[in-house]
Amino acid sequence: MPADGAPPDSHFAAGNALEISGEQLQELLDAVLSRGRPLRFRARGFSMGPLVQDRDVITISPLAGRRPGTGDIIACRLRPSRRLVVHRVRAVRSDGLLVQGDSAFLPDGMIPLGDVLGLLTLAERDGVVIYRTRHNHPATVRHLAWIVRRWRNRAAGVAHRLRERWFSPG
Repeated sequence: MPADGAPPDSHFAAGNALEISGEQLQELLDAVLSRGRPLRFRARGFSMGPLVQDRDVITISPLAGRRPGTGDIIACRLRPSRRLVVHRVRAVRSDGLLVQGDSAFLPDGMIPLGDVLGLLTLAERDGVVIYRTRHNHPATVRHLAWIVRRWRNRAAGVAHRLRERWFSPG
């Protein structure tokens, strides 16, 4: 018992890690994402292996008006159990999204868009990034910056040649 006489907090495990149920995680995820912030937590389960394994650290980010597409990994509620899962979108249909874990034999079924909580944007294993969405991948930003520099340099070269041709004496 702590020195102040209060009962010990049953939610904290060794190392002050917060241990909460799936239902509590879903509530926390709802609250954080509704404020436009991502939530980072330790994944549990094997349905997304080998990409995301049990105890990998994942980050779920708000959709921010973006509609998930085929191949995206989303956090959603399954019906009718309302259980929280992080699974891949296999198909987009007018009535919702067909989702399935990468290592699952069968899809989970259709998920209405209202049951989608967020998008997996980052997964880490032992401190190493193993997955990052293509929508905010630094390599993509670097590639775009390279394209811009390349065209800017080409335009500068063309402008220089035109100036020499039109304004050179003689």
